[in-house]
Amino acid sequence: MEKDYLAIYDIADGKRLHRVAAILEDYGFRVQKSVFELRLSDAARLEMEQRLRAVIREQEDGIKIFPLCASCQAGKQGLGAVRFPDGDPGWILL
Repeated sequence: MEKDYLAIYDIADGKRLHRVAAILEDYGFRVQKSVFELRLSDAARLEMEQRLRAVIREQEDGIKIFPLCASCQAGKQGLGAVRFPDGDPGWILL
């Protein structure tokens, strides 16, 4: 079963930053420069985390991954020029 997550990051080095973004793009959709929405199985999440750990320097870089419950997903709203995947029924544009 897949679950929804929000990943945000702050990477100190430009080269590592691009590598982190490329990894996250393999698993989800960029909604802002340092923010991704992800839909992952448990196996995919573990694989993604292993790939990210191989790139970052834990003393300098940070990545936070937040689980998004179904009610959180159902209640999300977008204001203004929101980026979202095609057909995502969870977005309301005001």
